[in-house]
Amino acid sequence: MARDVLTVQASTVASEYALQDQTSLEDKIQAEEIIHNNEVDLGISEPVTDKELAEDARLRSSSFEDKPQE
Repeated sequence: MARDVLTVQASTVASEYALQDQTSLEDKIQAEEIIHNNEVDLGISEPVTDKELAEDARLRSSSFEDKPQE
């Protein structure tokens, strides 16, 4: 008697973890920027305001200043 067999991947955790380890924070931020820009183009999201950009720049510069020099 023949039986149909369906194979299913048991878990994606290992593959997601491996990809996560190889992705830098800058790559993730850049990917999020691209996604957001596409959503803005499609009318799904609001564009980032000048005030938000200025606040982001201020936070980024202050976080670099807080790091000890090597």
